Amino acid sequence: MKQKYPIYCFIVCFLHTKNKAFTLIELLVVVLIIGILAAIAVPQYQKAVQKSRLAEALVLVKAVADAQRRHFLANGEYTIDFESLDIDVSGGPANAQTGSQTKKVGNNLSLQLRGEKGLKAGNGFYVMGGIMNAAKDGTPLAVRWMPDEEALVCTAYGTDQSAIAVCKTFGKEIPCPATIATSGYNFTCISIN
Repeated sequence: MKQKYPIYCFIVCFLHTKNKAFTLIELLVVVLIIGILAAIAVPQYQKAVQKSRLAEALVLVKAVADAQRRHFLANGEYTIDFESLDIDVSGGPANAQTGSQTKKVGNNLSLQLRGEKGLKAGNGFYVMGGIMNAAKDGTPLAVRWMPDEEALVCTAYGTDQSAIAVCKTFGKEIPCPATIATSGYNFTCISIN
């Protein structure tokens, strides 16, 4: 009668009969497999990170947009001053420039209020939350709220397909609203559902 050995014994016994070193071919195959897995996984990981940062920007832009609506109802105009809003936007100090104020609120994430001081509706005011240096060419991926068009869009600059793909996870491509289309820059606009 033939004695049956468990499968693990066969593997262990087989390995002990061979030389305990790996051959160069075996090592090269392992390195090749790791390289292929890394080439597939790294771009997907970067896309997931950008998508999560853009989702964070979306939440912040919606909160600031709601605060801007309340400010407009109370004062008849939008503001470019974070301190004038009825919400606390935590982060670094606001950086004011002519017609805009930018506040860094996270790792490569910033919020911007842009427009003329004392801006009324219909004059191109917008709130932008963006990931700086997100695209390959160093330009931002951004979520923009424009009250003139009642639009909430994700914008990707130029033809960076990875940035456009991240935006497309939020909705479908649309013609850019007038505020963006007349800016002189080449943006791809994605409507956020």
